[in-house]
Amino acid sequence: MTWVDASAQLYRLNDLRLAHQDRAPYAEHDAAWRQALHDMAQRRSQALSEATLCEPALQVLRSRDLINPRTWLLAYLQACCDAGNHAPADLRAFLPWTMTAPELAALLACPPGVAAAKLSSMDIPTIEGLDTS
Repeated sequence: MTWVDASAQLYRLNDLRLAHQDRAPYAEHDAAWRQALHDMAQRRSQALSEATLCEPALQVLRSRDLINPRTWLLAYLQACCDAGNHAPADLRAFLPWTMTAPELAALLACPPGVAAAKLSSMDIPTIEGLDTS
């Protein structure tokens, strides 16, 4: 199974899980999703230990362990707002394997103003200039 196939499987399993959130099959689908996520993490660890991977592939696999997804998403969405509610013209600043060390370090932490403890939807910082219309 390719990495793309494994990612697609995670999305399918998560869709099944969420479709049954208030019903009995949720636990079964949740267990399958968690197992697939565990299997993917095991596969990543195995791939990282192999000397045959080229450096760009290693950088991608390593970056998944480092970046705080909330910080990354907040930065990306802010850049979209700054670009007039469009994707930024240059996406390299959001690809971990093309980031400079300081850019990558900035994405390791929680977003400013957000505690590292359990986050609720009320804790997520606002995005300046967001047009929700």
